[in-house]
Amino acid sequence: MTSGWPREMLIFVEERDRSLLELLFIRSAWGLLPDEPAIDPSPDPGTSARPAKPDQQTWEAWWREAWELAWAAQLAALPVAPTRMDHKSPSWIDQFGEDGLDTEALARWIDQFVPDLRAPLESRPERRNVAALKSAWESGLDTIIVLPYRDAYAVRVSDRHLAVSAAVRNDPARYAEALQLRAT
Repeated sequence: MTSGWPREMLIFVEERDRSLLELLFIRSAWGLLPDEPAIDPSPDPGTSARPAKPDQQTWEAWWREAWELAWAAQLAALPVAPTRMDHKSPSWIDQFGEDGLDTEALARWIDQFVPDLRAPLESRPERRNVAALKSAWESGLDTIIVLPYRDAYAVRVSDRHLAVSAAVRNDPARYAEALQLRAT
């Protein structure tokens, strides 16, 4: 046991959910829903461009539906070993194909989110906030989903899931506050 980490406490940190990242890339590359949280790093869209038909409003409605489906899949998934973090949630590409998407640009952007496993374990945000994390775990939290939002973002999506921006996760005080959130 290190830094007061309970032996039985298992927390999964999802830094690279393919379906959520794919949708965020599309939202940015196609200029959909500009009032949603800004993405950081902003993806290079490459040759991606929203198809002319249907209209932007329809694409935005479909994007919102796909976003809800991806979250539903994420929330339904049981925590799994880090080597099996592909939840196989419905992806945009599965639903609509690759039309309007530069899949190489998408892959390059997603590859940025591979966690640095060489970093010392003690430097991980969860280790720096072990007391707050333990309290959240005791309330049912077992999964933290990191979203590439520029600004502070933290929502307890369910009893088991907390969604945070990297900005929140990397700030010990804000992360401790986020870990205290409860599902509504």
